Amino acid sequence: MKRVYLLYTQDHQPELLRRLQKLGVLHLEGCKLEDASLPASESKRAEDRRRVENLLIKARGVLDLFSEVDPKLLYAKPEERTQSTLRIEDLSQAFREELESLEGRLKTLVGERRELRERQAAGERFKEIVQCSEELLRSLPTKSHEIVAVMGMDKDPQLRAEIEKTLQSQIPGRFKLTSKELSEDRVQFLASVHPDYAAAVQEYLQAKELRPVALPPHIERGYREGIAQLREEQTSIPRRLQEIERELRELAQKHASRMVVLTTALENHVAQLDAAGHFGYTRYTLLISGWLPSDELKHFQATLTREFPGIIIREDPEKQSYDEIPVALKERSWAKPYQLFLNAFGTPKHGSVDPVPYIGIFFPIFFGIIVGDIGYGLIVLAVALWGLFGFPGLKKPGLRKFAHSDGGRSAFRILRDGGALSVLFGLFFGELFGLEFKHLGIHGYGIWPFSRLEHPIDLLLITVALGAAQVLLGFAFGIVTALRHRDMKHLCAKIGLLLALFAISLIVGSLMKILPEGWLPGVIILLLALPFLMYGGGVIVLVEALSPFIHVLSYARIMGFALSGAVLAALFNGIVGGLAGIGNIVIGAILGIIAAVALHTVNLALHVFEGSIQSARLQWVEFFQKFILEHLGGKPYQPFKEKEISIEQ
Repeated sequence: MKRVYLLYTQDHQPELLRRLQKLGVLHLEGCKLEDASLPASESKRAEDRRRVENLLIKARGVLDLFSEVDPKLLYAKPEERTQSTLRIEDLSQAFREELESLEGRLKTLVGERRELRERQAAGERFKEIVQCSEELLRSLPTKSHEIVAVMGMDKDPQLRAEIEKTLQSQIPGRFKLTSKELSEDRVQFLASVHPDYAAAVQEYLQAKELRPVALPPHIERGYREGIAQLREEQTSIPRRLQEIERELRELAQKHASRMVVLTTALENHVAQLDAAGHFGYTRYTLLISGWLPSDELKHFQATLTREFPGIIIREDPEKQSYDEIPVALKERSWAKPYQLFLNAFGTPKHGSVDPVPYIGIFFPIFFGIIVGDIGYGLIVLAVALWGLFGFPGLKKPGLRKFAHSDGGRSAFRILRDGGALSVLFGLFFGELFGLEFKHLGIHGYGIWPFSRLEHPIDLLLITVALGAAQVLLGFAFGIVTALRHRDMKHLCAKIGLLLALFAISLIVGSLMKILPEGWLPGVIILLLALPFLMYGGGVIVLVEALSPFIHVLSYARIMGFALSGAVLAALFNGIVGGLAGIGNIVIGAILGIIAAVALHTVNLALHVFEGSIQSARLQWVEFFQKFILEHLGGKPYQPFKEKEISIEQ
């Protein structure tokens, strides 16, 4: 990274800003000048920002709605991409009228859709009442009578007779009562009553613990007309909703591409306004300070010197602190998803070793060993690929939105790698949904297949060996980082802990008869480590001399979870086999299939959860602790650049 300073006239600030954003390599830093007044355009810039943000809010709202219609429409057409390079004034003029008319139409359609959906939901709740009321209304007078509708629990079979007797004694010949049973032990009563007595009849029925049937709020007419309206809405509302969706889709197909261009251009202009706040100003000039990669400096200088005659570009000759230099992590495409693990902690300082590619190697290996089953691995792989394609066929907007996000795509790529390694280790272990190859009639060759159930100690040694390799790699990176930072204390601490790891391993191996007898070499190496430990961190580091060995042993958890998963799978298969023998062949097969799906789903979920959590923990604790945790807090390299427009394929 190189720090550079740019000096140029304020008159050409907009053009310079756009070009810097187009180049997309300069990480801007604040460059305030002492006793320098703000430029006269400061108030205009604040006004421009408010105007642009208002347009941006509207444009984003439109895009959010279009995204609900069809996310695939949110791409710019190739012929419209060039419009994003226009001046913001031209863009605002070009899109303002279109955006305002479009926003008004969308508000109308969305408001109508929301109201219709509410009515549709209310209609669904009243569906049984509508059907029942229609049957009852056929037997009631249609003229000069008012309908009183109530319902209650069907507790007293003599209730209707009692009500009819009472009403007949009070208003003989001026009413007609009918009723029908509903679901959940309810009963509905409809009374056709002369209007003069409707209120009194309703009050009497309520006294009998019967509550009035309240139609949805949008029904403003009488009960008979309201029931007819609800019946009509059962067909008219779905038809109108389809028309609205069709109109929204037509609007999206017509305007989505231009809205993508507008929104991107507005966001880029807001970034330009924010960038201008980092500059230092005098009466006529502006000063820009920033960082860019060393290999970009020559092209950067040549481009700006050619396009902006008289611009002054100078590299800062002073040596910069590792705390100040921005960090740019350049990952290969296969390793990029694993930045998620580093992002959970922050950015390492300049000069640290990038751990991401090594996480991309070790994490899927550990995950694959824990899952270690062909069937489970294929399911994980299938789900990961489904997610990478955006969950086609799934009507869950939240999941589909997550699948299209950067974090979601990274997570599914990691899951894809883990699933692929699970299949490979499943082939190595010879397991398919907990069934070993020998039970499937597949004969082995030499040590293949390597049964986890029959060789747990060998599996333990393999996982500990992998752990030792990653821990040693972490110490090597810690030593490299200390040398780059010229930090002798950290260098001595890492060397001392590394020697302590070798020493304790030799001593324990000798005592356990794994290594040749004689623990003296281990003691000698441990004594050699003491001066390094004392100088590197004093008593605290000395106390931690045993921790590297414990960290290596911590990788035994891989064997533990791998073995427990295999045992559970075998146990579940035994349960399935027992259920399959119950009753006749058909019943046994049905019970066996249900049990197999349920039990193996649980085991798969446990495998994936533990495979993810335990593998991530080993990266964060055992690996990161050796070289990266004490060097966090760096500044991420965030170049001032254009937001790219997604182009329609």
